[in-house]
Amino acid sequence: MLIIVFLKTIVVDLIFNVCLANVNIFFYIYQYKTEIIFQIQVIQYYKDYGGWDITKKIH
Repeated sequence: MLIIVFLKTIVVDLIFNVCLANVNIFFYIYQYKTEIIFQIQVIQYYKDYGGWDITKKIH
């Protein structure tokens, strides 16, 4: 009986740790994706408002 309980706790721990790792990876990927999207938006903003072209800014 004790062995079964022990095994159950190991399995629960394993599942919990794996789930936690997956959540961390998911959040990391999510953060990374939003960062890339943000960078693309900033670049698009600069392109739209002539951020690359200094002469456009002066005129």
